[in-house]
Order: sequence, then C-alpha cells, then structure tokens
Amino acid sequence: ENDLSGLLMQGMPRWNDILKSTDALVVQRQYSEWLKVEGLARAYISSIAIALKIYLEYYLQIEFDRSQSDEDFVYINQVWMNKVPYLTEHSANAYLVANYLMTFQPGLKAMQLAGLVASKIAFGQDLFKPGALEKMKKELVDNGITLPAIVETL
Repeated sequence: ENDLSGLLMQGMPRWNDILKSTDALVVQRQYSEWLKVEGLARAYISSIAIALKIYLEYYLQIEFDRSQSDEDFVYINQVWMNKVPYLTEHSANAYLVANYLMTFQPGLKAMQLAGLVASKIAFGQDLFKPGALEKMKKELVDNGITLPAIVETL
C-alpha cells in the first residue's frame, strides 16, 4: 500500500489526455489505464473503511454516519485508526489516499464522464440510461468544473 500514493501521482499525467483530447480512442485507452490505478485506491480505502467500521461498531459501540463515502469516512476517522490494531500500520497511507480521492473528486468525476463518452463514441456503446449524461454534465457544470473536451464532440 505504500506505493499506492505514488501510483496515484504517477497516473496524473494521463489526466491531460482524458480531459483535453477529442480523440475517443485516446481518451478511452488513457481512462482504462487510469481506472486500474483508481480502482486499486478505492479497493484499498474500502477495505480500510470496512475494518474501521467493524471495530468502531462492534468493539467500541460507536455510532457513525453510514452515508459517508469510504474516503470521507477514512479521512474523518483517521484518529481512530491510530488506536486499532493492524490499522495503525495503514493509518498514514490510508489518510493520504483518502485525502487524494476527496480532493480530486471533481476531476475524477469529469474523467469518468470522459471515459464513458469516449466508449460510446469509439465503440458505439451507449452506456447511459436516459437522462444520465445530461445529469452528469449538469453536476459538473453546476460545481464549476470544465467539461472534458470529448463531451463537447457529442
């Protein structure tokens, strides 16, 4: 897990192609590679969050907000990880990865949209349920996020 923070940072150069290219094959290929790294990060944070929730709920009998994303939960409850056997070893790295996923959430959502649109264009796969594309675009625009260039080609 120590290399996970580094993998996230090393993957960032792909963002430029994902967000700025209008070539569907380039966007799709770069997003597929990026998704491997993001998927590892999310799986790691998910496993840490599950372990911490079990500890808090069953051992300490502490209530917590179940509606939080895994990265929010790990970030907010990092102080508890320092007190839990096994999780203490992961505390610092989990905090960094959770912070990364939270901080870059708008960009990650924009890249998800770009990847889906690129797949639709490149492979003729309409992966959107009715109205979903418009909803994703609106959420980005409403939050001041520039739409990926590939989206403008639709």
